[in-house]
Amino acid sequence: MKRTSAAAAALILSATAALAGSLTPGSEAIVSAVRANGDINAICHDRGRVTNEVKAATKSLVSSGRLPNNPRSDAMAAGRYILDNCGKF
Repeated sequence: MKRTSAAAAALILSATAALAGSLTPGSEAIVSAVRANGDINAICHDRGRVTNEVKAATKSLVSSGRLPNNPRSDAMAAGRYILDNCGKF
């Protein structure tokens, strides 16, 4: 039984890493910031909330110097990633 649950956990972690591997470092930073602000699965069903959370996270990261001044493509990719992977976080 322990082997099965350990194998399942390893599979989930590798799938999550593979999905995150397709993001740029800027997009990953935005997704991480949104995740840190609360339950990402609770907002991902509402496109408007995702947009607002991604905007807020992006602004915060830009003002702290962790993202360049024009991170539009990173923000768009992060928003798509959150919406496309809803329920998998």
